[in-house]
Amino acid sequence: MFITTSFKLVVNKEEREQILKLMRNFSSAVRFSYKRLLESFTPSQAYTVTRQKFPELNSHYVSCAVEKAREIFQSCKSRGQNPKKLIFGGRTLFEKLKKNHLQGKRLRELKRKWKEKRQGTLISIGARHITHKGNLNLRFIPDEKGKSNLWLRIALKNR
Repeated sequence: MFITTSFKLVVNKEEREQILKLMRNFSSAVRFSYKRLLESFTPSQAYTVTRQKFPELNSHYVSCAVEKAREIFQSCKSRGQNPKKLIFGGRTLFEKLKKNHLQGKRLRELKRKWKEKRQGTLISIGARHITHKGNLNLRFIPDEKGKSNLWLRIALKNR
């Protein structure tokens, strides 16, 4: 069973920067892993080199990045698309950015959208293992006051 949740984070500036950095690193790890899969690395080999390249990500984030890259790679192949021609962030936005017809506010907005699609991802696959009790990196914790509010705990670094 998969549960996908979308929400808006309300955080201070320092926490926001840490989360954005984590998302950029994760997205880069996905792209890096994807390139290794294109080079005929196995997923375990891709994990090893990605782990070395991104020491700031914990091992669970790295394994999720490799899994995401593997899923994208398999999806391209199953749809009959050339996996080498994949553009992270979306081909449509990339093609619009390539054309130098936009200026000012419209260009900045388009760049922001493309960057958000390209770098604004964070995925962490949970485990059903009894000792893990769910996802180690992204976990909802009930409010201390016993109300119905939930806090999202995001693992930013090891431990």
